[in-house]
Amino acid sequence: FVPALALGLSLQVPAWLWLAAAALLALIYWNAGRGRVPLYLTGPATQIALETLLPARERTSLVDLGCGLGGPLGFLARRHPEWQLTGIESAPLPFAWAWLRLRGQPNARLVYGDFWGQDLGGYDVVYAFLSPEPMPRLWDKARREMKPGALLISNSFAVPGIDPERRLVVDDIRRSTLLVYVPSTRR
Repeated sequence: FVPALALGLSLQVPAWLWLAAAALLALIYWNAGRGRVPLYLTGPATQIALETLLPARERTSLVDLGCGLGGPLGFLARRHPEWQLTGIESAPLPFAWAWLRLRGQPNARLVYGDFWGQDLGGYDVVYAFLSPEPMPRLWDKARREMKPGALLISNSFAVPGIDPERRLVVDDIRRSTLLVYVPSTRR
């Protein structure tokens, strides 16, 4: 921080630029402080791995909780036009980016807002790349709302004290792990 501050002062950056940078960061990381979920992006290798875990049926409905820039939704929407895909995002700038990315995809829709108020009962798959903080609460929500046989797939963050039905380690730079849970079997 100190070297960056010294550099900033020596460059005589106008004050409005600092304000603009702070506003931009707020639009991107809108809910990181309150929801304890920063912006994590699902990479291409993980998107492909996610697809292999999804039910092999003609009609599948999936919701991406905190969809960020909409990467997995765009990938799946192009490859499976018969599926119904929903993304929920509460940070303004990532939501706008996802909206631009997904426009023209009739099988993908975006919801602006907090996923805690959304019912998960209408989905075959719930995908989440959140953080460790909300996982116990998400597990409780999934157990209450998800239909029998529906999958909860978490990218990298486990539900404390619950063994997943399956783990898939992705060969990417982060060594992401997709954790598959079936909440209806754990009532």
